[in-house]
Amino acid sequence: MAEAPDCLGQKPTLKEVRDYVVPHVSSGKWEYLGIELDLDDDGTLVDHIRKERGGDEAKCCLDVLKAWLQGKGVEPKTWRTLVGCLRKIEAKEAVRSIEENILQTTSSATQPSQDEQLLESEPPTQPTSDLEPATIDYSLKLEPGKQIRSYQRELAGPGIKGENYIICAPTGTGKTLVAGLIISEHLQKRKLDGKTRKVIFMVKTKPLAQQQMDALQKLIPGASVNCCTGDDAVLSTIQLLLKEEDVIVCTDGKFLNELNDSKVRLDEISLIVIDECHHTRKSAAYARVMECYLKEKQSGQGELPQVVGLTASPGAGDNPCLSREKTLDHLHTLCALMDATGGIKTVTENTEELEKHTNKPIFRLQILPCRDYNEPFIAKITKEMAILEAKVDLR
Repeated sequence: MAEAPDCLGQKPTLKEVRDYVVPHVSSGKWEYLGIELDLDDDGTLVDHIRKERGGDEAKCCLDVLKAWLQGKGVEPKTWRTLVGCLRKIEAKEAVRSIEENILQTTSSATQPSQDEQLLESEPPTQPTSDLEPATIDYSLKLEPGKQIRSYQRELAGPGIKGENYIICAPTGTGKTLVAGLIISEHLQKRKLDGKTRKVIFMVKTKPLAQQQMDALQKLIPGASVNCCTGDDAVLSTIQLLLKEEDVIVCTDGKFLNELNDSKVRLDEISLIVIDECHHTRKSAAYARVMECYLKEKQSGQGELPQVVGLTASPGAGDNPCLSREKTLDHLHTLCALMDATGGIKTVTENTEELEKHTNKPIFRLQILPCRDYNEPFIAKITKEMAILEAKVDLR
């Protein structure tokens, strides 16, 4: 039997993969699987399952996946391609088996099965994000010509120190960059301390999740960032992604569901960033997540993650008259729900710089000519209003 490629991340040749897979196919024909393997222009291995397949074919794919997982290094972004293919053909049973295998393989307590021993598998390794930590660079990378502004460093200050607090700054002033700076420093510090470094970035909508994931991938290219919104099938779970990724951007509902189902635990996470945190109120998903957080804090069991909120305006609550007392009560309630012991942070030292980068509305006064009240439309409306008033007792 041919040996498994050392590591998918090392981009094995097409021949290496074919030599390993063919012995698993009873007919000896590669095409029997319905798999097309080829090398992309950049040398990346591309595999597509062209037809709906199951049974022995799916098992063969699972065996290949096991071998790749047990290689000398794990590249999730590569082996997940094969899993994605199985998901697309709706081979549900195979996908469930693969998901279970992945979770077991990445657990150091799992003992290799007889099949895995035949594949000359090595003991399960730690997730990629924990391999050779000294070589991982979580530094913030900015586009050429751009730099972190002083007011952004000011806003990020408490977060870098590990405080729970709410960042409040106008729309368009770069709160995502501030969050990226906090996440970058958090990952780097936790890496040096040898502590768990798992970040959850919660948003309200699926488009926002994709947008923030793209932004964080550019800001922290050394970190493994992924998105989970519940759109994908079985394998798109925060529980699974936590095994591999540094940062997971997800919708509040998705995180709440997995938290309620005990698929994820708060003590597995080191930092939670909540976008548009002013929605943390009443029975909203943000509020229910933080209720779980506060209950665990009260119980004193396990280490809880740092919590950082982002908002352009914390609002005034159900307070149409905008009374000072009710507004302050709303802000205190928001901070309590967010466990924001550091309060609400606004720019106080670099206000002039903030003003320069704040989008201000342009007010224009345009005086319109008076209308001719003899117009037919106005006359008709006046007549109808008079009829209506005559029928209604206005006293």
